Amino acid sequence: ADFGCLPTQGTIIARDIDFSERRAQRQVDGFLSYMDATPGTFQRYSYSSWLDAYRSYASFIGSPGEGAGFWRGLALFLNQTEPFCPDPPNCVHSFIPASFRSDLIWVTADGGKCDWRSNADADADCRIAAARFSGVVATPESTTDRMELLRRQRGAAEEAADSVGLTVKQMSLFAYSFLWSDRDELIQSLMLTTFCLAAVAIFVTIYLSFAPLTSLVITIAIVAIDCAILVVMALGVPLDAVSFVCLAMSSGMSVDYLVHLAHSCDLAMMQGFALDKSAQHALVEIGGSIFRGAISSFLGIAVLAASPSVLFRIFFQLYSSVVILGLFYGVCFLPATLSLLFSLGCKGLQPPSHSPTSSERVV
Repeated sequence: ADFGCLPTQGTIIARDIDFSERRAQRQVDGFLSYMDATPGTFQRYSYSSWLDAYRSYASFIGSPGEGAGFWRGLALFLNQTEPFCPDPPNCVHSFIPASFRSDLIWVTADGGKCDWRSNADADADCRIAAARFSGVVATPESTTDRMELLRRQRGAAEEAADSVGLTVKQMSLFAYSFLWSDRDELIQSLMLTTFCLAAVAIFVTIYLSFAPLTSLVITIAIVAIDCAILVVMALGVPLDAVSFVCLAMSSGMSVDYLVHLAHSCDLAMMQGFALDKSAQHALVEIGGSIFRGAISSFLGIAVLAASPSVLFRIFFQLYSSVVILGLFYGVCFLPATLSLLFSLGCKGLQPPSHSPTSSERVV
């Protein structure tokens, strides 16, 4: 992590390009040179690509590196399984031509698969549908830096393609790290969508089940818990798939701690307890169960705190935060707020099926 980023393998994928044409080869060379010259985007490996290797081979043996005879010469080149040295006697850049076979995908003119070996026959019609050029891309440790670098890498690839007269479809940059960066790019919109759907479902259920003012207090508590979780994340937890799952769970789990006590409070009023004493009675009746449930949940994930995996430790950090915050708002904030509102004589606190009677004055 101290190095700031991890170099990983990247690939330039070329599609629908006639490599037998000189102009096409120059376009590909220009694209790769542009990427090499753009810091932090893509750097070719120090050894040659299949195209550079074939051209040095063709130049050495007198075979055409372009135009007529290109495909036959390339087939003969790929058939070589012995090391080839284009610069004897030093052999600084020796390579095995057959090792480049996996860099090429071959098709016929009608799009069917074909064997490149058929090009040894001058009359064969087997051409390159896609080719890859391997190199290195940087992968930062930070999620934010990773997404920012991905945008810069793809932007550089688009500029490089435009500069040589190609399209992004013809020359594109890919690395496996892009899969995680694309996911992280979508996490924010997914989180917003998930929270909106969860909020609608939770709030509709709450407002159909409890008195308006009680529902409002529960809503404030849920929002406060979710905001507190976001603050915990701001202290060093990245917004990724694990934290996204924990955030999605936080809404449902926070409801669990709050609704039990609110329902018990409603039952106390229905049983004839005074309004200003119903929250106290509910806390005595069900507060212990809520507390034991929180403790059991915390103990169930406590072993994750010592896990060598960062993912498990993040899950423990966020899950335990939800449990602690849910317990606080469930047994402290909610009964205290309801008691205050009851004592002030606020309306809209009686459960929907409750009809006030003189027994409400019973302590």
